[in-house]
This record gives sequence, C-alpha cells and structure tokens, in this order.
Amino acid sequence: MKDLDFDLPTRAFVKKYVARMSGPARFTLLLAKLSKGEIGAGIGLGELTRAWNTMTQRMGRFNPAYSTRAHDNGWVSCPKRGFYALRSDWTETLRA
Repeated sequence: MKDLDFDLPTRAFVKKYVARMSGPARFTLLLAKLSKGEIGAGIGLGELTRAWNTMTQRMGRFNPAYSTRAHDNGWVSCPKRGFYALRSDWTETLRA
C-alpha cells in the first residue's frame, strides 16, 4: 500500500493517486481524502459529488453507480442514508 498524504489539497491528492483507477475506486479514494483516511467517518454524498465535480477533467463525470459498486466491493459502508464511510478493506483500491 502507498503512504497517502492526506495533507495535500484535494486536487493535488487526486492527481497524485487516481491514475488508472476505476470509477468506484476513485469514489473510494475521494472519500478517503475527505475523511482523512478515518475508518467509519461519515461523509455526505452531496459533499462527495461537489468535490468530484470540481475535478471532472481528472475524475471524469460522476456516476451514482460508483458509490453502489464501491459498497458492493466492501470498500465503503453506508451508515445512514446519503452518507458513506470507509471500511478497513478500502486500501484494496490502491493496489495496481
């Protein structure tokens, strides 16, 4: 696993780590940045999509299915409707 620098600005963080990732992996990585890698810290879908939409050149267009697929892969949990949190297996997204 790579050592992630959560102190980087969001755009720089994404630029550094997002190369060749799938949409669900990108969703998980952005969630990791916003929660500073904290397992179980809930981040709202609105905050995630706003952050994503500021970086469409690098991230591509946001697809709501990314959150579902990230959940299906066991990378994120949904502690309550509209909120997502990292699970301990989220680091699988970093293996290339």
